Amino acid sequence: MEKLFEKKLSIIMILIQLLLSAGPVFLIAWIDFLPFAYIMTISVTAVFLLAYTIVSQITDKSMRIGRILSGLFSVLFVLFACYGFFTYEDRNGFAFQKPEGPVSFLVLSGNQAKTVGDLAEYRFGVLEDIEQTGEEIRTALEKANEICGTEVETVSFHDMDALIEGLYTEHVQVILFDETYRDSVMESHAMFEADTKIVTAGS
Repeated sequence: MEKLFEKKLSIIMILIQLLLSAGPVFLIAWIDFLPFAYIMTISVTAVFLLAYTIVSQITDKSMRIGRILSGLFSVLFVLFACYGFFTYEDRNGFAFQKPEGPVSFLVLSGNQAKTVGDLAEYRFGVLEDIEQTGEEIRTALEKANEICGTEVETVSFHDMDALIEGLYTEHVQVILFDETYRDSVMESHAMFEADTKIVTAGS
């Protein structure tokens, strides 16, 4: 009778772990917080932990240890779900702006600048060969010069990764960012949207 109770308890713990591991994965996918490759990695990890818990409870001797592991893994996924939920709340709180056009003026999220007019003394990061970046980048740079009332200082970077790194390391304080690259940048910088903000042209 006691063994039957322990087996039922083990099954219940496994089912709870299954629900608590699947929930955060769906939550993270729903709020679009991480790239697809990261979500797949988390999913495979969750399946591995669930399989390990099941295997650890095959014998009577290991059943109690398996339930303890199941409880620990369940708590881990609850914490992960809370992290995902509060990240979603933060994203709403950041109220990420929609780009005003194909090119955005991006600064780090902690920067106090609100409009392009606040960027007159900033160094602007641009891709090395502006001719290759399209008319939109040149137009945005001309607009910055016009709004700031001076020719802004620019620093050239040889590719998009170097441009993003220049912003993160504050070698430049603002970058001219081609919005068509946003999805690909998010693949290598999962927190890019939270780390940066768009500075508007202003009225």
